[in-house]
Amino acid sequence: MRVLLTTVGYKPAWNIGGPVHTVVALAEGLARRGHEVWVAATDSNLTERLEVDTEAWHDLDGVRVRYFRMQDSWTKRIPLDY
Repeated sequence: MRVLLTTVGYKPAWNIGGPVHTVVALAEGLARRGHEVWVAATDSNLTERLEVDTEAWHDLDGVRVRYFRMQDSWTKRIPLDY
C-alpha cells in the first residue's frame, strides 16, 4: 500500500512534541511492514526552522520525507479582537 502522511513537522523536529513522535512511529511502523510511506512536512521546529533541503526528498529510516518551507506569517501571533 502507498501512504502519504501530512504533518506540521517530522524528525528531527522534536521541539514540536507529541505529533512528531506519533507520525514518526506510524510512518516507520508502516515502512517496516513493507508499505511505501511518504511524509510531507514543514521545516518548522516550533520556534526555529530545521536546516534541511526543501527542494529534495529525503530517505529517513525507510520513509521518504519532503520538507516544505514554513511561511513566516504562520510563526507570528495574530491578535484576535474579541
